[in-house]
Amino acid sequence: MIGLSEADASEPEGRRSRRDSRIDRYSKAEFLMPVPISPGEDEVHGRFRKPLGSRFMAAGLRLQFHYNQVPGIRFKVAMRKEYREATLKGIQDGMNARFPSFPRTGSICITEVVEDPVASSETAFSLAARCVIDQAYSLSQVAREQNLSLDTDSP
Repeated sequence: MIGLSEADASEPEGRRSRRDSRIDRYSKAEFLMPVPISPGEDEVHGRFRKPLGSRFMAAGLRLQFHYNQVPGIRFKVAMRKEYREATLKGIQDGMNARFPSFPRTGSICITEVVEDPVASSETAFSLAARCVIDQAYSLSQVAREQNLSLDTDSP
């Protein structure tokens, strides 16, 4: 028998056949390669707000994902420089974690910035950017599952 050790060959016939069927079942299984996921042509808005004792840390962003524009991350609205750098870092970290191939093939536009004069901070904008990327990932997962279920339902 291929794939069984001498100890397996010395087992009673009933156990050996069960083990053989288990090996056959796994050897015949189809293994699908993971399909790259991308957010698609979407616009996602997210706000981050966290209480810190008697005050809050807060920020908000609206991002658009495009495939028909020059690749990269662009700001279509004005934003303070220190928040800009933190936002870029949050977007890049989120994209590397959720959509590793997207920055080379598409563009991200920041179309809305929600700042609070008291509660906004660099950390808040970095986390807001990560939240928006996570929301886009969740939406793409739902869309992918719906497309897969439609593909399997059709004859």
